[in-house]
Order: sequence, then C-alpha cells, then structure tokens
Amino acid sequence: MGQKLEQQLTQSQALVLTPAMKIALKILELPVLELGSYLQELVLANPVVELAHSDVQAPEWRSGIPYHRGDGGEEDASTWDIPDPSGHDLYNEVAEQLFWSTPPGSLRQSALYLVGNLEPDGYLRIPLPELAETVGASIEEMQQALAVVQACDPAGVGARSLQECLLLQATRRYGLRHPVTELLQKHWDVLRHPSLSRISRTLKISPAEANSLLQAIRKLNPVPASGRIARTPAHYLYPDLIAQKDAHGTITLDWAQDAYPRLQYVTEYLQMTKTVRDSQARQFLSRAVTEARWIEQALRQRQKTVMTVTSYIVKRQAGYCFERDALEPLSIKDVAHVTALHESTVRRAISGKILQCPRGLIPISSLLCESLSVAETTSIDMIKSLIRNLILEENPHTPLSDAEIAKRMTALGIPMARRTVAKYRQELGFAATAQRRQPMAE
Repeated sequence: MGQKLEQQLTQSQALVLTPAMKIALKILELPVLELGSYLQELVLANPVVELAHSDVQAPEWRSGIPYHRGDGGEEDASTWDIPDPSGHDLYNEVAEQLFWSTPPGSLRQSALYLVGNLEPDGYLRIPLPELAETVGASIEEMQQALAVVQACDPAGVGARSLQECLLLQATRRYGLRHPVTELLQKHWDVLRHPSLSRISRTLKISPAEANSLLQAIRKLNPVPASGRIARTPAHYLYPDLIAQKDAHGTITLDWAQDAYPRLQYVTEYLQMTKTVRDSQARQFLSRAVTEARWIEQALRQRQKTVMTVTSYIVKRQAGYCFERDALEPLSIKDVAHVTALHESTVRRAISGKILQCPRGLIPISSLLCESLSVAETTSIDMIKSLIRNLILEENPHTPLSDAEIAKRMTALGIPMARRTVAKYRQELGFAATAQRRQPMAE
C-alpha cells in the first residue's frame, strides 16, 4: 500500500495565554515578599521602569543577653562563645551542656558526635556499634559517651527506645529504688497493655497503689525534645493587609506598608523612544514600554482583586478576626459567587496572603471553612469549638466518652457519629477518656 502526503484543515478551540495574561496571573498569586523579588527580576530586564517602593527588610532578632564591651572598647572575648539563640535547637542545647560538663578530649568529641545523630524527637535510633565503627571508637567508649549525653537535659534525651526514655526520666525524678522505676525497668511487658489488676498482682500492691504508679508514668514525657525548636531557618510572616475595627464597629481594610509596590518610569528612556533613530533600539524600547504597562496594569488589577476578595472574607469572618468567635461556613465557591469572580481567581487572590488583625497574623486562606453536610450554617471550626468546651467543662474524675459527646452534640441539633467525635478530639489534641480520667482523692 503506497504512502502519500496530504493537507487537512481543522478547526478547534484552545485557550492561549498572552504574555500580558501570564504576568497578570503571576502577580496576582504572589504574596508581598515574593512579589517584590519577581518585580525586581522584571525591572532588571526592563530599562524603562524601576521600583518605587523600599525593600522590605527582615526584622532583627534581639536577645535578652546584654551586649557589653571591654575596657579598651574591643568586644569582650567572654561574649564570643554565647550561642546564637536564633539557632537554639536541641543540638545546641545539649552541646552547650557538654561543653560545660565534659572536659576537652575524645569523650566530649564522641558525645558531640552522638548528639549530632539524634533524631528531632531526641531519640538515638542508630545502633551504637554502627556509630562506633564509623568514628573508629570502641563500643565501651561510645557507651560512656552515651551516658554523658543521657545525663543532659531534657531528661530522656539520647534514649534508644521508649522504655529507656521513660526509665531515664523516672530514675532522675524518683531514684533507682522507687516502684515507678522498678516497674519500668523490670516489668515493661506489663505496661504494654496496662491493667490495674495485672500491675497490682505483679508488684503485689493494692489497685489504688497501682493506679498511682500508672498515673506517675503517664506524666513522663515520651518525646524528650518536645517544645524544642527544630533546626530549620526562621520563617517570617509579613502582612499584606491590615484589618481594623473602630469603636462604632466599622471595619477598615488597608494595605500594609510596602505591601503594594509601585513602578515609576525612567524619564530618559521614555524620551529616547521618540528621539532614537536606530530602528532596533526603538523597537526594543517600544517593547519595554509595552511590558511596563502590562506590569502596571497587573499591579492595579491585583490591588483591586485582592482587596475585593479579602474585604468580603473579613466581613463574613468578623467574629473570628475581632471577637475570637468560631469560623463561619465559607467556601471558595461562596466568595466567587458574591464577588463575581472565577474560583481560580479567588484562589490566586488569597494564595500566600497574610492578614493582620487583632487575632494576629493569619493566612487569608485559613479564614475559609467548609460547612458540614448536616448543617449548612455550622462550620467544622464551630463543631471543634463545641467539642473543646465540652471536654474542658467535664468532670475530670468521670470524663466524657466519645459516644457521650456525640449524644450531647446531637441534643444540640448537630447529629454526629462517635468516630467523627474521636477524629475531631484527636485533632484538638485531647487524649482518650481513659487517659483524661483523674483518680479520686482519698
């Protein structure tokens, strides 16, 4: 069968983004800091315009440590070894203790090496033989270094298992001969599935004494590094918009300082577009002026769109922003319908934008809250707020179960399954009923 070439004419529809549209979409979705960087790139390639706003400067971190100088005006050498608190993570905290408690030598170096291999939660999960082989040290030396690390704060740091973590804390708090320490050290299998009767039989104590031991163990911290700063760079939030409310209840929304960059034209180059004789230079300057107008128009459109979308969202969530109430049900679809914008445009308008209000610095996107299917006027945030109040107001000796909370929610007109209550309870950070129960005072 022979092959042949032929031409066919077809008609189809396609969405093509022009350069002006691409710039407008990009400018719309960028928050203040990224917008400044993006505009700087555009301006560097365009000689006709320049940025008229001042660069946003990152705030300086100021510590509570007084800075002082020596008599001769030079920096006092005693201040050089003070660690920078901005990087005060678990590693720096333990390393600083090692510098004070351990003399220079191989033991300190081995201990610092172990600290450098700690997980963010404070555990040491790499086997000691593997670490010893890596640095060419003996197992005994690494065990001595581990003992030095485990003697540091926070208690439990350097533990290789949950049992060792709790045992280190119990030994430091109660001593080696205390029943809590003995239970953790010799009867760990009993604690895997704790039962008052089983503990009382194992230790030959009364159920009340077993309950006291169990409550003491539950007060120990299974994550020794909790509350410590992770070794990540500091992330600063800069507000794009500031929401305020006066004494008459009127809400005003303004751009934050330097949140709305402006362009200014370079007069010399604008004049050159009319006087230059070289055709290529004239064409280049003409394209630069056109692109500058695209950027200027995109900035004006961004200001209008972001202000329109945010004004409606803040108005709907005024109770949350100014009165610390729960979030009202509000979706992207609702905002798009009221503002007569496409949903994708609304998403770009709030993407990465930060609002400053009496509640603090909050992402504008966090003000959106989907409603529950059972009640269009009840948001998930409201549901969580009700569950939080029920748990906080419960009797600590007879805490509410998930099923009881579900019944109370149903009585409030919000039917809810037990597993849904359990899900929201866990997201709120509350433990299960058994863990929240406190023993009765004798």
